Amino acid sequence: MTIEEMACRVTVRWWDGYIETFDATEVRAGAYMLYIKFNDDERRIPLQQVRWYKFNHRATCESVCQEMGKKEG
Repeated sequence: MTIEEMACRVTVRWWDGYIETFDATEVRAGAYMLYIKFNDDERRIPLQQVRWYKFNHRATCESVCQEMGKKEG
């Protein structure tokens, strides 16, 4: 797998309702902290400030889109 295939998109919904999306090369979720690594930067988000978060691997997203295209066409 290449780095691009391992990369994922992280969506964070903050308690104030704001939704933020990150394209990350690495994601780690702990009990109290969400660690997101970008190409040249990293960010640690305290989970007490987050309503919910989700992440999808790009390879998974692309395969789902390809399957949907096969079913429609």
